Amino acid sequence: MTDHDYIAQLAATLDLAAEFRIPCPGHPYGHNVDLRVTRRTDGHADGWAVLDDEGHAWTGTAWRHRTVLARSDIYRYTRDAALAEAIRIAPAQTQAFLTVAHPTTPGYREALAAAELHGRQNGGEV
Repeated sequence: MTDHDYIAQLAATLDLAAEFRIPCPGHPYGHNVDLRVTRRTDGHADGWAVLDDEGHAWTGTAWRHRTVLARSDIYRYTRDAALAEAIRIAPAQTQAFLTVAHPTTPGYREALAAAELHGRQNGGEV
């Protein structure tokens, strides 16, 4: 198989994906709180959403519960834009959690430092 054929095969496989999980680096709950980049699969339109583990959708500026948003507001991204946005905001999710978590939580300071470092390295907000 040539490189071109292999890349085409990977691209075709990627087009089959309906969800990607983006980890929040340094989060004490690990993969239980991954952000989800999810494809709209109801057949009415195309689009991708950035979702958290509590039923919220990222609107581009804030988390809003899915029940108060139109589906077009939830699935507002292209796949690439949704992935980029989830990667950008993932460190801030960890920091937001750690800011309200009790500072004596095991690993608190280490997790906060890791989230801040990851955010700075990836151009995200911390």
